[in-house]
Amino acid sequence: MILPNSLRVAAGFALLLPLLPAYAADEPDAAETMAYITARCTGAEWRVPADSDFVNKTMAISLSGTTLTHTKTFTLMGSRDTSKYNHVGQYDLRKVDIRWVAHPDTTPFIKLHCADLCVRNESWREGQNTHTVSPLDGDSFYCRDGEKVFRAFKHLQGLLGGKEKDPFAN
Repeated sequence: MILPNSLRVAAGFALLLPLLPAYAADEPDAAETMAYITARCTGAEWRVPADSDFVNKTMAISLSGTTLTHTKTFTLMGSRDTSKYNHVGQYDLRKVDIRWVAHPDTTPFIKLHCADLCVRNESWREGQNTHTVSPLDGDSFYCRDGEKVFRAFKHLQGLLGGKEKDPFAN
């Protein structure tokens, strides 16, 4: 019996379906995952080390396409003048390694790292004309429910196509 072309193509797709990466229908999509991350990171404050005079605070996180934007402040406390620095980091989430960092002298945090200075960092000090733009090799987050947010970042990276592979790496 000869099968029509459409049936042969459908049968071929049925054989390939198990090979495709599958995200269950009940898993959060990119928008839901970003909402989860934003709710747990925005407003979170941390100090590294814990007795540091610098207080870090995440102000906003957003995603446009594959570009993550992270706005945070560093406030120097305990001096005569409280100094506040603003930082806006932007990077392609597919280009970073996402790590969970737990040192004995700090609160555990999420580190996003890249080897090629892939983070565009814009910074300025409030009240002064000290605006700079420079490349960095990473960004860090402290979030409530940090380990869950770490997994959410990994999930989001997977939804965006996964971490890009360097074709010339070992």
